[in-house]
Order: sequence, then structure tokens, then C-alpha cells
Amino acid sequence: MNNLIIIRKMVETDLPDVHKMELLSHPAPWTFALVEEQWRHTQYHFAYVAEQTDKKCLTGYCFIWGWEGVDMTISNIGVHIDYRRRGIGSLLMDKIIETAIAEKCPSVLLEVRESNTIAQAMYKKYGFEQVSKRRDYYAGPNEDGLVLRLRLPVLSDNKED
Repeated sequence: MNNLIIIRKMVETDLPDVHKMELLSHPAPWTFALVEEQWRHTQYHFAYVAEQTDKKCLTGYCFIWGWEGVDMTISNIGVHIDYRRRGIGSLLMDKIIETAIAEKCPSVLLEVRESNTIAQAMYKKYGFEQVSKRRDYYAGPNEDGLVLRLRLPVLSDNKED
């Protein structure tokens, strides 16, 4: 199925569908206004969607931010409830890592609910490691957040290296 899924930059007309996925994906979802605000921040912010091309429907999304020398942070990632466990989260993660490397970020950071073991398994597959725990980080229900980091290879512009 992945050959029918593309990852592309989010456009304004995607926002209603992204918000619908957000409502289905998280116990304490972002408001539409917050989704729109995150999309509008273009400097150092990146927003991508996964699109099933044959059905012209969105199946996932992510919002990230970072720049050279600063960690790339995943501020939100979600996969439509009807398309989970099909590799779409991995396609989004590949794009996140590709973007972080292109932006010369030393690592990728994220927070994940302590109870979200499915997401944690995917992150572990990519080599993320827990660096800390934030007590009562999440609301609705209150829950600790695990801070995970993936260290990226340091790229040099020096041709002599």
C-alpha cells in the first residue's frame, strides 16, 4: 500500500482534514486555530501530510520545527485511525529525519504519552532513546510524557573532512 502513499508539504486546504485526524488521534487534541497557527509559522517550521493518491485522501500529518545546530522537534504527529499499522507513521518519520538532516540538526526530539506503547515501539525502531520524563505533561487524562531523542549524524560542509 505504501506505493500509493506520498508525503508532501501541507497546504492550507489540508487543514480541515488534518484537524479531523487530530480530533481522532489524540485524547487532548489541538484546536483548529492551533493547527492553522502551526501551519502558518513557516520560518523554521515544517508541516507534512501523508496522502493516499488513489483515493485523494489524507492519512497522516506532522508538524516539526528546527534549524541548523538546534534539535528538530516533533510538535505533533498523527495517523488517521483507519490507516494505522500500515507504515504511514514510518513514512512520516522518514520525512522528519530527512528534513532534520537537511537542516543540519544534531538530533530529533519528541514527547510521547507513557501509555502510548505503539508509538514508542516505532520510535525505538528508529533508535530514539528516552532522555527524561515530564511529570503530568499531558492532560485529558493527566499523564507523564517521555522525552525521546534520536541523535543524527553530524554533517560537515568542509570538503577536506
